[in-house]
Amino acid sequence: TAGPATAPASASTVPPAYDIPRPPARATSDYTRALALMRSDPTQAMLEFQVMTQSYPELSGPYANLGILYRNANQLAEAEAALAKAAERAAWGAQTWTEYGVTLRQAGKFQEARAAYGKALQVNPSYAPAHRNLGVLLDLFLDDPVNAQSEFETYKSLTGEDKPVSGWIAELRARNRVAAPRPAGTDAPAEEAPEQETPAQGGAT
Repeated sequence: TAGPATAPASASTVPPAYDIPRPPARATSDYTRALALMRSDPTQAMLEFQVMTQSYPELSGPYANLGILYRNANQLAEAEAALAKAAERAAWGAQTWTEYGVTLRQAGKFQEARAAYGKALQVNPSYAPAHRNLGVLLDLFLDDPVNAQSEFETYKSLTGEDKPVSGWIAELRARNRVAAPRPAGTDAPAEEAPEQETPAQGGAT
């Protein structure tokens, strides 16, 4: 979930060009209450975040979480609008841009989703979920397995995750006719990509 306001967890990660206001104490209290309701009572949480967008229109967190709740309810137009407003208010937020990209992808706006993931990686190249979601988009929706492989490999190097991403990478290498990398510290030849590999089931979240 997105943060309670327009400031990230660590101000040191924010480029100096961004002027990020601190949320009022009341906004933080309201946000914490609404956040706790997201799993137990999403309908009430949605109402709470809607009120917050009116009371604190400068903050990104209420819009971002409202967008996620709309998306969970399959209200994609409303989700897209809310997350677009969140992204406007949190241009430095890789997570917000990624959530926006997921919503655009679910709405069938694949090039717009690609641009949103690109924004996420522009502000934080090490934000692993953006690499994974971009890989899913490129492979399953944009017919670009070469760049999809690169995104999944970056995701794996950042997270150390094995399954299911390793299976997906192996399948992409087979399609792209790319040999697996040579084991470090050996003179053994690189392992040839298999003729066929069953892809791992993956997807964006």
